[in-house]
Amino acid sequence: MQIDYDYLRRLMEAFAEAPRPTTDIEELQKVGFDYETDIFVFHMQILQDQSFIAQPDGDTDIGLRFGIGDDDPSWGAVPLRLTAAGHEFLDGLRSKEAMAVIKANAKSVSISTAKMIIKAVLEESVKAAAKGCLGIP
Repeated sequence: MQIDYDYLRRLMEAFAEAPRPTTDIEELQKVGFDYETDIFVFHMQILQDQSFIAQPDGDTDIGLRFGIGDDDPSWGAVPLRLTAAGHEFLDGLRSKEAMAVIKANAKSVSISTAKMIIKAVLEESVKAAAKGCLGIP
């Protein structure tokens, strides 16, 4: 399965826009993310792999379990939050410039590559904004 960066952005936005500091799979279900689908499981595992989500105490267990010889996941509704790294990555996914570069190479863009693209685009954006504020041409 390939990473769907639009889906990933929407999922991360659901975390960021939750009314409380944490959310869980049941709350995500209410806003349109079916936790029983492969796409949801896959993207939640990507967020976990990158430490973009965690429990409030920092525990990285997202409540996902697989039985022995069972491909069907089962979930526990544990409270999860978007980490600081997750918020930073989400900022990049919200960047039209960064997303254009990522989408142009969608078949070959890993999370590591996406992080480098986002960092480069956001750094250039900050430099341009700073020059504008300081009146530097």
